[in-house]
Amino acid sequence: MTWTIRAPEATDADEWAAVLVGSWQEAYTPLLPEGFFTPEYAESRRKVWRRMLQEPPPGAEFRVGIRDGKIVGIAMAATASGAEGEDVPRERQLSLLYILESEYGTGLGRALLDAVVGDDPAMLWVAERNPRAIRLYVRNGFARDGARREDEDRPLLSSVRMVR
Repeated sequence: MTWTIRAPEATDADEWAAVLVGSWQEAYTPLLPEGFFTPEYAESRRKVWRRMLQEPPPGAEFRVGIRDGKIVGIAMAATASGAEGEDVPRERQLSLLYILESEYGTGLGRALLDAVVGDDPAMLWVAERNPRAIRLYVRNGFARDGARREDEDRPLLSSVRMVR
């Protein structure tokens, strides 16, 4: 069976959070401190997404990818923002795009990207040590613009900005 894409409902929050945590575990476990993925971390993600999906921020666009009745990918775009003193080169920002490893190579990542930003100019931040994600973004017209964010708590997860 193929996947479908739709807007999430508030009742999807726990499954949304599970995909977020699961995809992070699959992609970033070697880059994060041991014990990072605690039950408390998972619960904090569920709480955040219950609130976000019940009361979305203005301008936010959410989509989920579903296979066999289960959410296997998530995406969100919103009005671009930056840290204090940081330039914001685009009005739209891909805030997150995560798919489970079982969906790698299926086209779901691109479909979710298209669903939340289309072909519009946009920016995003991506983990510098996530070559698979970087390749997806390059194939879809994004390029690094030289901006970089260090993560003091997770130094192996520093991010680079990409724009199109």
